[in-house]
Formats: sequence, C-alpha cells, structure tokens
Amino acid sequence: MPAEIESVCLCGMGVEGEKTRNPPEEVPMGQLSNAMQAVVDEITASTQSRRHRLHELRDETTEALTRWRSERRATARTLREQFDAHRADRAAAEQARVKAAHRLMKAIRQGSTQRRVLVSELRSNAHNLVKRFGLEHWDMARALQEKLASEVNTLKDAAKEMIDELATDLRRAGQIWTGGLKKKFVPEAATVAETVVVKRPEVETIPSLSEEEESIEEEESILEIITRHPGGIKLVDIGNELGVNWRTLIGPSKFLVDEGKVEKIDNLYYPKVRGRKGR
Repeated sequence: MPAEIESVCLCGMGVEGEKTRNPPEEVPMGQLSNAMQAVVDEITASTQSRRHRLHELRDETTEALTRWRSERRATARTLREQFDAHRADRAAAEQARVKAAHRLMKAIRQGSTQRRVLVSELRSNAHNLVKRFGLEHWDMARALQEKLASEVNTLKDAAKEMIDELATDLRRAGQIWTGGLKKKFVPEAATVAETVVVKRPEVETIPSLSEEEESIEEEESILEIITRHPGGIKLVDIGNELGVNWRTLIGPSKFLVDEGKVEKIDNLYYPKVRGRKGR
C-alpha cells in the first residue's frame, strides 16, 4: 500500500502515528480514488471474513450449547433414575425394617407371654413344693412324735419289766435263802412251814413240789412259744398267748435266759441258736 493511502487510512480510522503528525503530502485525485476503493474492498473483505467467523462461532456455540443441554438432560435423567432407584431401595429397606420391627415386637410379646406362663408355673410349683414340704414336715413331726411316744412306752415297759424282774429275783433269793436256812438248821422244815402258815398267813411258804412243777410247765410253755417265733417275741405277746399277765412271766423268762435256753435282745426273746450274733 502507498504511504499516502496508509496515512489516509490511519487518519480515517483514528489511529495516531508518527506519520500522521506530519502534514500529508498532496496526492493526485486518481490515485486517491484508487486507494479509497482498495480500502473499501479491504474493509468489505474483512467484514465478510468477520461475519463468516461470527457465523462459525455462533454455530460452534449453538452446537456446544446443544451438546451441553443433551449432556445435562442425560445427567439429569441418570440422576433421576439413580434417585428413583435409591428411593425404591430406601422404601424397600424401610419396609424390611418395619417388618423386622413387627417380627421383633411379636417375638417380644410371645416371649413375654411365655415368660409369664413360666413364672406362673414356677410360682405354682414353688407353692406346691412349700405346701408338700409343710405336709411332709407335719407327717415327719407326727411320725417322730409317735415314735418318741412308742420309745417312751417301750422304755417304761422295759423299766417296769426290769423292776419286776428285780423284785422277782429278790423274792426268789429270799425264798432260796430262807429255804436253805430251814433245810440246814430245821430238819422238819415242811412241818414248821405248814405250822407257820396256819398261825401266820402273812409269812411266805417254801414252794411245794406242785408249785415247782407248775413253774417248770410254765417255763416249758414260754420256751415253746419263743421257739415258735424265731424272729423274736415280746413278753407281753407271750402273756397274751398264755392268757396270763405278762408281769408274772418275768421270773421264768429271766430263768430261761440265765440257763441259756433263750436269748433276750432289746425286749425281744429269741430261741437259743448256735452261732447267733447279738444285734
């Protein structure tokens, strides 16, 4: 481009330069017209180029905007689907949690009912046990009382039997001693005894032969009854079988024991058996 045209263009465009500071030189009119035409053509070409560039930028911007909108829709759809799936999962989890809570409450109610029944059964069993224990305790106390009463009666009978035996022994010892003295010092013992009996009835007489026979028969009867009862028999039962008072049998039974014909263990009389061990 000629310097004149460049200067004119710069001045026309408002651009200040060193060349514009100097006054322009005179240019012929023909050249100025051509220069102006060239500037106009250049401006037109630049304008068209800028317009074309603007169209391209608009198309690119529209395409980018369309693509962004499509991506945004896809992203929104994906997020909506994920949200719906999450909401469905959350609803299913909530339903499962509610069902689990209902099952738990049902189990708790059933367990409470079972525990209530169990507690009732335990209370009933405890009451029955206490009642049965009281009844058993009462029965045991009554049995113990009866046993103690029986033992007391047995001890009383044994004491009476011992006392009667002692009295019988004393009477028999007195009779034997008196009879021995009379046989030793008085030849006519029988006559004297009869005379004494006639004059003084309260004085005991020497047993006659018939009384001794009766005593022997009584001892044999006692021995026979004891022999029939190898498991032991009381003196009271022997008296019942003979039909006499058992106290009158204390002397003969003790005589049999002393002779070794029978055995006495704990108020029971046993037949003499070789090799028997005391209880």
